Amino acid sequence: MEKLEDQGIPRTTVLKAAYASMPAIIIEPHYVPQSTEASGPAEWSHRITAKVDPQILRSIAAAVRNGNKAPKSALLLGQIEPNWFSSLDSIIKDFEG
Repeated sequence: MEKLEDQGIPRTTVLKAAYASMPAIIIEPHYVPQSTEASGPAEWSHRITAKVDPQILRSIAAAVRNGNKAPKSALLLGQIEPNWFSSLDSIIKDFEG
């Protein structure tokens, strides 16, 4: 993405395009661990929103030690990340042309 920024394409443009091209987010009632990839600074992130049925969230939390104390994002991101990263990779390739 730094290469794209050097070409005058703001990272927010890339992140918004990736989010817009993602398939619908469907949260299943099971826990999926988050990616082990190191995350970058906040300016490289994009807020993703999804409605989650409270019962599904309780089911996920119940499957994780101290899940009821964990941030909701930590319980859900593992299910979102594969589609997010796939969409982001695809959009980056599109912008690189």
